[in-house]
Amino acid sequence: MPTSYRRDRHSCIGVARPLVWESMEESGQERIPPVRVVELTTPEFIWEVVRGIGVTIGLLILWALEVVRNVWFKMLDFLNLKPAHKRASAFPPGEPPRRNAA
Repeated sequence: MPTSYRRDRHSCIGVARPLVWESMEESGQERIPPVRVVELTTPEFIWEVVRGIGVTIGLLILWALEVVRNVWFKMLDFLNLKPAHKRASAFPPGEPPRRNAA
């Protein structure tokens, strides 16, 4: 094995400069701006509570619909029923209406 590829267990010998040192040089510590806490007024607080309740109810409805869907398809699997495939048509059955030339 060539010496340039051999690695010591404590350092990166095969690299011109240690990789960790390069990445530390390129990226600096970003300053995080201080957090400002703004007190909500009573109507704003009530609005946030109502909004949270609405989001919760919406997610609950989605979850319930998913449960119903899963139960429905499990029942179809249990009964070994395949979904009905009808040939779809954009036109109603029967003879098409005649067009009068204008």
